[in-house]
Amino acid sequence: MIDMDRWCVAVDGLPVYLPQRQRDLLVVLARHAGRVVSYERIIRDVWDTRRTPRSYATLIMTLKRLRQTLEQAGARVATVAGHGLMLLSEDAL
Repeated sequence: MIDMDRWCVAVDGLPVYLPQRQRDLLVVLARHAGRVVSYERIIRDVWDTRRTPRSYATLIMTLKRLRQTLEQAGARVATVAGHGLMLLSEDAL
C-alpha cells in the first residue's frame, strides 16, 4: 500500500520510508497511475533537468531501488519500451 500523506510504502503492514528522490519519482508515477509517463517528463519533474545520458542513468538507479520496495508492497512499475514508465497496482496485474 502506498501512503502519499506520510510519504511511505506499507510492507507487511509496516511503513517503509523512501528517500527523497524515490518519493518524488513515486509521486510523479502515482499521479498518473495506470498511464505511461515519459522518461523526459519524469526527469524534468523529479530532477528539474532535461534528459541526458547521466540523468537517464540516475533515473534507472533510482527506479531500481524504488521497484524493490514497491514490489514488496504489492505494486510495480512497468517499463513501456521506448516510451516511459507506468505504475501498476496489485489490482491492475
